[in-house]
Amino acid sequence: MSEEIKGQPEEQPVDVAALQAELESLRGHHDKLLGETKAAKAKAKEEAEAARIASEEAARKSGDVSALDKSWQEKYAKAEADYGAKLTAAEKQLQTVLVDNVAQKAAMDIAVDAECAELLADKLRGSLGLAEVDGKMQTVVMDADGKRSALTVEELKKQLVAKYPRLVKGNPAGGAGGVPQPAGGAGGSNNGGSMVDRARNIIKSQG
Repeated sequence: MSEEIKGQPEEQPVDVAALQAELESLRGHHDKLLGETKAAKAKAKEEAEAARIASEEAARKSGDVSALDKSWQEKYAKAEADYGAKLTAAEKQLQTVLVDNVAQKAAMDIAVDAECAELLADKLRGSLGLAEVDGKMQTVVMDADGKRSALTVEELKKQLVAKYPRLVKGNPAGGAGGVPQPAGGAGGSNNGGSMVDRARNIIKSQG
């Protein structure tokens, strides 16, 4: 495999400890963000209720029910839109922290090199999702139908190790270079024969 990458820039080693520290920091931020989102939802409900009461009171005093009703409906709609935007942003951050980052770290734990880790992370990411457990959003493993399964992330990692032994640590033929070469001999064509392409071929052939 060293002959295949001759002349290419040497890959920088992946700092797993730094990634773990970043993940823990993001988890703390996620808990804070989730609390803020719940508080924003409660506040939006309170404002909507206060607006309804104030609207009814003002309508009784002025008799201009139509104008006041329109004004408070607009305010309520804006509060709902603001909350929706905050919720969308929170869900996006949760996806990054509890799915993308977890998949990346799990892949780095088992992959033989950084290139294989990226490909295994894609497989892991497709099997992970979010679910509320005891009032907190947690990383869960999903089944083929998109429903939460009984598997843990560690068990999912073990499945990938068994399924793609050439891409994981501890295997003598590990690494993308362990993929069989195309037919044609030394003088044959080797289109798409990079390490990444070979790793992709392993995953594609084994599903």
